Amino acid sequence: MSSSKSSAEKPSISISETLRTAVWAFRMVWNMDRLNLVGYVISEAIYAIIPLGKSFAFGMLIDETISVATSGNFKSVTELTDTSIPVLLVLMLAAFSISGLAKYSTDYFSQRFNYILLSFFEHDVSKRISELDVVQFENPEIADTVKRGSDSIYHVSRFIEMIVGWIGSLVTTIVSGVIVFGISPVLGLVIILVAIVSASFHIKSNKYNWRWNYDTSNDRRIARKISGSIENENHIPEHKVLKSEKYLYFKGRKLRERIFGGLEYWVKLRFRLRIIVDTIRNLVHISVYILLLERLIRGVITIGTLTFYRNVLFDFLTSTNSVMDLVYDLQDRGFYVMQLKKVFELKPEIMDGDVEIKENEPCKIEIKNLSFKYPGTKNYVLKNINMTINPKEEIAVVGENGAGKTTLIKLILRFYDPDKGEIFVNGIPLKKLSLDSYYKLISTLFQDYNRYGMITAKENIKIGRPDGSDNEVIDAAKRADAHDFISRFDYKYDQMLDKRFEGGIYPSTGQWQKIALARMFYRNSPVLILDEPTASIDAEAEYRIFKRIYDFMRDKTVIIISHRFSTVRNAKKIYVLEEGEIIEEGSHEELMKNEGKYEKNFKMQAEGYSVS
Repeated sequence: MSSSKSSAEKPSISISETLRTAVWAFRMVWNMDRLNLVGYVISEAIYAIIPLGKSFAFGMLIDETISVATSGNFKSVTELTDTSIPVLLVLMLAAFSISGLAKYSTDYFSQRFNYILLSFFEHDVSKRISELDVVQFENPEIADTVKRGSDSIYHVSRFIEMIVGWIGSLVTTIVSGVIVFGISPVLGLVIILVAIVSASFHIKSNKYNWRWNYDTSNDRRIARKISGSIENENHIPEHKVLKSEKYLYFKGRKLRERIFGGLEYWVKLRFRLRIIVDTIRNLVHISVYILLLERLIRGVITIGTLTFYRNVLFDFLTSTNSVMDLVYDLQDRGFYVMQLKKVFELKPEIMDGDVEIKENEPCKIEIKNLSFKYPGTKNYVLKNINMTINPKEEIAVVGENGAGKTTLIKLILRFYDPDKGEIFVNGIPLKKLSLDSYYKLISTLFQDYNRYGMITAKENIKIGRPDGSDNEVIDAAKRADAHDFISRFDYKYDQMLDKRFEGGIYPSTGQWQKIALARMFYRNSPVLILDEPTASIDAEAEYRIFKRIYDFMRDKTVIIISHRFSTVRNAKKIYVLEEGEIIEEGSHEELMKNEGKYEKNFKMQAEGYSVS
């Protein structure tokens, strides 16, 4: 197993934590499907108690049958109506029918939990994860929590099933226990002792399982990322040329060997412990037979009573073991559900403000003495940034990779809070603004834009504002130079954009970027933020698109991040970033006259390509 800080923590879950987790899970299920939960518990309780009734009726039937058979007066089946045999047979039939109905009911409710409840939890977990902040996903501890929680979703339905099963076993244990202690208090205590021994073995194996799951979460995240890269169609061309998939394959294999080496030890340990426990249980079984046969031989009990007692004793033995085992099985399963519970307990680190900004209100963004370093690092990525972006003004930020351009955008969007300084919107500190109202004013296009292959081209454009008209969608697509190629799709704007779905296709990288650009045009917000908006588009298409962008944003506040100087020359003001500091600022003409970093890089790029 991998060594990590978590391995020293020896993760476990106490009985009290298990109970709190069970209460949480029941509350979640109750809010989702309370009728199903009530029906499940009732049907399980009925199914648990019916076998005792069947055993009692069957024992009486045996004794009554023996009594009739040994009386010497039995001549015809019709004479049975004068005995209690017909009544007992009817009771047996009713017991079997009720038992069968209860079994079908528990199976029905169990299937609902496995399919419906699991789906609801998946949806709720995705929603809860989406509510977390960008900064939290860069925290390894939180990333591990999310990973463990996501992996534990399917444990919820099983956890609820186990709790309901435990309730049924407890009902059986209480009813049968009263009868068993009436037969032999010593035997009742022995059976309880065996159950405790069995449970102690469970504790030992489960604790190892918990540690394995906890300690390997980081390795399992890396292994999953490796598999994702090997399977990613966008990564395949480079893998083919570099043969990088072979390196990743062997690295992933070594990770899995290390991960599952620890799991194999746990499986073998559990196998050995189960053999020991089963041997002890078999000895108790034999003891039960000896006790009952001795009483039968002495005439203390009848054959029917022996049959009833035998069934009750074995029901008590089985249910007591089940109750004790399930307590620790619930601990085992509860550990995973607790990981899911931790995901629901995560709260966003960025505290939302309560000051609302009116929709479509012009924005003046002021950045004053801002410095920032990423959590867990020592070096500042941005240092003493001062910038004013007036309403309906176009500004650009240029610089080499790693200069801090995208980080500045993340701070303006309040994905992070600065370490020093402040950002103001219309004179109000950004920290005091309601983020929902603030984001309604902003349209963004990041370099790593989202590709929604599971929905249509039209939905890709409308996703931020689904109530808009189809004409608005088409107009936005035309502005982004996307309408022509979308019109050539087999299903036009209803085309699925992933071949893994029926009738789907794979758009090119450039087509995807134009669709993402159309999404920004369609949103039509007063503030536009473009982070390398045309990085995957050729120079000629870039020229056409930026001409449309500048036409579109005449009455909007625009912030452009770009390494291509030709795309920013029309901005009213250009800021040049280097190692997190603003080293130049001014219009294109002013910066060219300064003959500084901007002028040098502009001429260097101009020699590389030109647009007629």
